[in-house]
Amino acid sequence: MTFPIRPIEPAEFDEYRKALARGFNSHPNPKDAEPMRKRFEFDRSLAAFDDGQIVGTATAFSYAMAVPGGATPPTAGVTMVTVLSTHRRRGILPEMMRRQLSDIRERGEPLAALWASESIIYGRFGYGVGTYSERWSIDRSR
Repeated sequence: MTFPIRPIEPAEFDEYRKALARGFNSHPNPKDAEPMRKRFEFDRSLAAFDDGQIVGTATAFSYAMAVPGGATPPTAGVTMVTVLSTHRRRGILPEMMRRQLSDIRERGEPLAALWASESIIYGRFGYGVGTYSERWSIDRSR
């Protein structure tokens, strides 16, 4: 069985938020809706549908990331990747990730960055560990 995958429309935003929260085993916070909507890039969202219900989510935010040498190339900030537990192991995640990475390439973004809660999943899509730890020392006067 195939599941249609496409960007959501603004009218589907609340359903997307509900599916996202279910995917992370939580509840959407009504206070977060408007701030999230203001920065949400609808054309960068993806939803997988089963009989009109959103069963998978993935999105990206546009930004630039500093890299060695001083460049700041455009980067896709991949986030909000979920598949409802009722729909796992049906190929939804691989199809969403392929679609998303294809969209990122078409936009001319050379980087896709993902901070994953279950990082082991994403190596098969080309993601790798950026760092195992970090240490910051910040001069308070600056």
